[in-house]
Amino acid sequence: MTKQIKAKFMEVCGTHTFAIAKFGIKNIYSETIDFLSGPGCPVCVTSQEDIDYIIELAKNQDNIIVSFGDMIRVPSSDLEISLEKLPQDNIKIIYSVTEVLNIAINNCKKNVIFIAVGFETTSPLVASIIIQAKAKKIKNFYIFSALKTIIPALDSLLQSKQLDVGGFLLPGHVCAVIGYKPFEFISNKYNIACVVAGFTHTTLKTAIDNLYNMYIQKNYKLLNCYDSVVSENGNPIAQYIVKKVFTQTNALWRGLGDIKNSGLQLNKQYENFNILNKFKRLNRKTDNQNTCICGKLFTGKYKPTDCQNFAKKCTPVTPIGPCMVSSEGVCASYYKYGEHNDK
Repeated sequence: MTKQIKAKFMEVCGTHTFAIAKFGIKNIYSETIDFLSGPGCPVCVTSQEDIDYIIELAKNQDNIIVSFGDMIRVPSSDLEISLEKLPQDNIKIIYSVTEVLNIAINNCKKNVIFIAVGFETTSPLVASIIIQAKAKKIKNFYIFSALKTIIPALDSLLQSKQLDVGGFLLPGHVCAVIGYKPFEFISNKYNIACVVAGFTHTTLKTAIDNLYNMYIQKNYKLLNCYDSVVSENGNPIAQYIVKKVFTQTNALWRGLGDIKNSGLQLNKQYENFNILNKFKRLNRKTDNQNTCICGKLFTGKYKPTDCQNFAKKCTPVTPIGPCMVSSEGVCASYYKYGEHNDK
């Protein structure tokens, strides 16, 4: 019997990370594919510096911090402090961005600060509420933008030559917004095959089978296996809204450093909603005692089981890093689906 070739594939979407574990896909391909999790979880790649700044904002009683639930439990440099552990009167958890402006309207004497975390999928929604805030002349609404774009991060990783992968599962949700064409540089520039994948067990398996066949055949191209949702050029309306409100800027990624043009900041037309114009960052340095390796996981060189804290000091009940906190984090996925002993 001919020995099958082992491939390393990286998914760059937190939803894919969980789906691959949930559907037992790693077991199906255990002899042929090693799955690695890339920088596809927006909470996980938010830098420690940004987390510490958000904590400082929350300590000011004149501010109301509005956020999705995952950010609430991410520890600061001081592991004893997170938004969850601060007084909750001025911290609001939301489930839809549409709730944000009502909070600002109903709390007109407070600075209402929305913590905007996400990739290309989230940024159009954030842009839309900023446009609404300007139209309604809401003066006490601000955002802290930790929004990021995945293309520069992948290019930076590949340029650094620290990433050893034979193929990429591309994020279906991101591709639905920006299209699959922007990802063609992976195959054209770096000779690495990639597929746009959906999220059911059947669509994922189809994408993985196609990717493996391309890998074996050294057929370095991009294949769209999610054409019911994803097109070549994406959603032009969503792209227009983002360009209307935001401009590209350098951004600091946890574990990956400062990446050129990988972040989104408000442009001059909307800069009055930028909380950084009202509250500057602190320059003081904090002593970060956190031994979490979350940031290293995105390079493909480590897995959660390589961390001395995983499933011991760090669990979903007592998380010490965002990869265990977030519902899209690879550590949370490993823990939930019992991958404690895969080393």
